[in-house]
Amino acid sequence: MLLRRRHACLWLGAAGPLRVGAEPNFKLRLPRSPKGEEGQRAYPTYLLQRALQASGVRPQLVLSQQPMNQARSLLEVGRAEGPIDAAWTMTSAALERELLPVRVPLFKGLYGWRVLLVRKGDSDRFAGVRSLQDLRAFTLAQGSAWPDTTILRHNGLKVLGVTQFGSLFEHLEAGRADAIPRSVAEVGSELARYGDRCDLEPALLLHYPTAIYFFVHPHNRPLAERLEMGLTKLHASGAFDEAFQRQVGPRLDQLGLSKRQVIALENPLLPAQTPLARKAWWFRPV
Repeated sequence: MLLRRRHACLWLGAAGPLRVGAEPNFKLRLPRSPKGEEGQRAYPTYLLQRALQASGVRPQLVLSQQPMNQARSLLEVGRAEGPIDAAWTMTSAALERELLPVRVPLFKGLYGWRVLLVRKGDSDRFAGVRSLQDLRAFTLAQGSAWPDTTILRHNGLKVLGVTQFGSLFEHLEAGRADAIPRSVAEVGSELARYGDRCDLEPALLLHYPTAIYFFVHPHNRPLAERLEMGLTKLHASGAFDEAFQRQVGPRLDQLGLSKRQVIALENPLLPAQTPLARKAWWFRPV
């Protein structure tokens, strides 16, 4: 269901209000990617632009002067006169109390499907794992501030939290962690970069329901409405699935997901309003 229309203008921070569609190429400000991460934001940016076009407006996308990581992007979106108008991340009940979500999952829940990166030659240690209880015998490494860490610990798994991404592999090599759960959407690029330090465990697939949404400032409801309207239209036309398959299809084909043992996890952070009933909006490999 589309968000109710309450305001006639987009709130664009210090630039002042701009009536939706009043100008064919209004400026929409987005976070600039940190160096080396430019490719990771291409797909959400493409969907954002296509969604707004499908809703009847044609935005001019403007990147922030300074690069922003995910945490900084969300902080700036939450400022009434911040330098950006939208960002995207994994949802949680706490985040949805602070920012306005556009509840159409950009990656169709793909970041809730996780495979394991393990030490070189160590895959056989996981051959007997068939259940969550079996997996609890191992230590998993994750970013300390990642929502995944909270989710894994909620399910009784041992998690070693780290502050720097590269440290994940250092702890793995040193034996302080046994595996690094990674999304099926991102593990391919990480194997290309770190494949000399780890192996892809071949048989397991962790799953918990989650979604990555666009988020905007709570006062920016018209922008959220436009995005939700446009993304829904992209689903109806098939354009969303086409973009999704172009982005992630080749990566998924190489992981043999349908042959893996699925271990289901609970997600205590998942908001009650998550549109799980919209089956076409979600990816299922098995």
